[in-house]
Amino acid sequence: MSREGERPAPRVHTQPSSRSDGLPAVAPPRSSPAGGDDLGPTARARLAGTGPAQARPGAAGPARRISASAARTGLGSSVGYYDREGRFVYATPAMAAYFGMTPDQLIGRTWYEIGVPPENVVALEAARRRVLETGAAAREEAVIKINGRSHQTEFVIKPTFGLDGLVAGTVVTARDGSERTTHSRGATRLDRTLQILSAVDQVIVRTRDPNVILEETCRIAAGIGGFELAWIGMLEPESGNVRLAHNAGRDEGLLARITVTAREEPSGHGVVGTAIRENRTAIVQDVKNNSRMSYWRSFFDQLGYRTAAGFPIRISGVPVGALVLYSARTSRFDAVEARLFEQVAGDISNALTSIATERAIAEAQAALARSERRYRDLFDVNPHPLAVVDVETLRFLAVNDAAVTDYGYTRDDFLEMTVLDIVAPDEARAVQAAIQSILPGGGFRTSGPWRQKRKDGSMITVEVSAHDLDFDGRPARLMLAIDVTTREKLQARFEESTRLEAMGSLAGGMAHDFNNLLTAINGYSDILIGELGDDPRVDSAREIRRAGARAADLTRQVLAFARRQEWAPRPIDVNGVVGSVTTLLRRLIGENISLRTRSSSDPAVIRADTGQIEQVLVNLAVNARDAMPLGGVLEIAVELVADAAALDRGMEGEAVLLSVSDNGSGMDDATLERAFEPFFTTKEAGQGTGLGLATVYGIVRQAGGQIWAESSIGHGTCISALFPRLDVDADLATAEAPAVSGPGLRATVLAVEDDPLVRAFVVSTLERAGYRVLVAASPAEAIALSEGLTERIDLLVSDVVMPGSSGHDLAWRLLAVRPETRVVLMSGYDVEPSRSGEDPRLSFLPKPFDGRRLLTAVEQALESATHSGDA
Repeated sequence: MSREGERPAPRVHTQPSSRSDGLPAVAPPRSSPAGGDDLGPTARARLAGTGPAQARPGAAGPARRISASAARTGLGSSVGYYDREGRFVYATPAMAAYFGMTPDQLIGRTWYEIGVPPENVVALEAARRRVLETGAAAREEAVIKINGRSHQTEFVIKPTFGLDGLVAGTVVTARDGSERTTHSRGATRLDRTLQILSAVDQVIVRTRDPNVILEETCRIAAGIGGFELAWIGMLEPESGNVRLAHNAGRDEGLLARITVTAREEPSGHGVVGTAIRENRTAIVQDVKNNSRMSYWRSFFDQLGYRTAAGFPIRISGVPVGALVLYSARTSRFDAVEARLFEQVAGDISNALTSIATERAIAEAQAALARSERRYRDLFDVNPHPLAVVDVETLRFLAVNDAAVTDYGYTRDDFLEMTVLDIVAPDEARAVQAAIQSILPGGGFRTSGPWRQKRKDGSMITVEVSAHDLDFDGRPARLMLAIDVTTREKLQARFEESTRLEAMGSLAGGMAHDFNNLLTAINGYSDILIGELGDDPRVDSAREIRRAGARAADLTRQVLAFARRQEWAPRPIDVNGVVGSVTTLLRRLIGENISLRTRSSSDPAVIRADTGQIEQVLVNLAVNARDAMPLGGVLEIAVELVADAAALDRGMEGEAVLLSVSDNGSGMDDATLERAFEPFFTTKEAGQGTGLGLATVYGIVRQAGGQIWAESSIGHGTCISALFPRLDVDADLATAEAPAVSGPGLRATVLAVEDDPLVRAFVVSTLERAGYRVLVAASPAEAIALSEGLTERIDLLVSDVVMPGSSGHDLAWRLLAVRPETRVVLMSGYDVEPSRSGEDPRLSFLPKPFDGRRLLTAVEQALESATHSGDA
């Protein structure tokens, strides 16, 4: 702290951020190279609880080291604080100087240990004990020899109180009687100042609330010190203004109407701004005649104040406010009294620093506790297994709740194990190398997949993310395990589905081309058979026709696998379909196989083609029969599933589960993996096409269902099909609508087909039946032909899949200008089967077909036009 005539302390350009209670947030106090306000080492140890006796933090004021000049200052009084055992916990510099010591040397000592004669100690101790017991002040006088000189000393002993209201110790004021007699002038005023110091220190001991300390200081200064106005202002760092914190005395209301600043400007050159900005005591003994106070002179003249003093209040040595005193008398302060008020401000500063430090420590501890809680939450509540593993020994050091739940071991079990105890034996060496290898930059690394063993012996597949850390001083690794067992199964299922989809696309395209060929082969075979009559060569033609029919059956099965066959979906009860084919199935499987059926309690309604579901049951029954050559049990079950998500098959909501199981020879994993592939069979050459399960797969998938197989050698096979359930009362009639036999109407037909063989067969068949036929090889040709034709086109017979455009698009374009026309669409597979049912004017003819089916389709289409009144 600078004195008058000494070099001012450096100005503070940055201030600590303000708090809601008016105190800046600060770091713990540190030793200051300039002495400053820091506690001495002994006092600091006492306050920290490491010295000979414990004192409450912040109870003591500053323990400054005293220079030789300070020791010679004629202080007529000094103050010290004692704990209940009679040891110093704090002493003012004046008290220490009185005994020829520094404040640090007094801390922790008793009267005996500082040189007070034993006969005087007895009386002083008796008085001190009375104060502790009664709470009432006591007074004692004694002659003390210091440096060979006798001092008549008066001791005033008063109680100090803790937060609980009980006497926590004593405060002793020592007055040198010999000096008092030589300083009688001003003795009363000095006594009041000492009382202020004592009272403020007792407030500091009693409370840890900064607002109470500041408020009580103002009240004590105005009440005991007789100052007209005492107030404390706190600096607002952002604006540089000084905010009124507390005040006492007269004219309190005026402070609310003025703006006090600590900035470098005329309004900041008063005692308040100077004390804060320059971090030193600022006293003006005569405001009226001091040029520095020119800005504030009218204010003081109005109030009648003549003396003004500002004492900086600091936190960790940084000025944050000022204790301000106004008096109506000039020259109100002498050097001793000014020094004592500096001590008052210093004690307040130390208290605020202590409180701010305690709060900073408490906040740091709370932040640490929150951090630890967050860590525990992140560790223990993490849904994935987490473990801390010793890098050297591979022992588990900690595991979270998810690890205990997922692996089945208790936490104590884990702590007795190493990582190698849970890994697959053939992966142990690789796992150990992965853990003990250095992570680049200490960062994260993912490894695996690894196979690990649960307590029940089951194996799971995991991927591990790891990060290095220090755990209780040992190198360790935090490891997070992600169970990818389900993901691998889904991946395998996806790959299988993708493979079958690709095979389906290939097979469907091939079947389409074969159907075009078979349409021509079978159609011309029929024509040839009709023309040969009784010619012996007709038998060869019939063999060609029978071979074509078998080939057509194969292509239909391939199209079923590719989900491109003709179908007529409607609501059906699977229970009824199973019941309707039971008799047929019994004949198929033979007498040595027992057939059992199990229906659901409620209707199991799905949207599908009845004939195709029957084919599913027939194909599966035949496969099961072949797997049980010596006999066995075949069971067909229909079950209702409340939520298909539980079966983990990519379907949700209500569903119908149709399962066909046998206790036959079963399949190994390699066979099971390829079971639904077309043309894959385990039967001998010539005994199977390999299309049975492929056809089933296509039918189920076309109906929006999922299908899978479960099997093992010697334990039979179960094929399961899962369909979305319809919440409707279905019309379960299975009779198909009777075919319409037309009257053989003769009309104009536009035939559009890009395949020349099929086109020639269609044209030949229709012309033989008496129809007038217009021919086009593409949709573009058909449109051009229609636009140039003024007469009516009764019927469009068109292939669906053609270059440039489709039969569907051609039909809609033609119907837009010729709405009376009827349409028959032909295809080896219908890539858009649902569109043929959007308009009653459209019908569908699947390839391959013979002449009779072609003529029937044409006659039915023309007959529908007659019934609708378009003819």
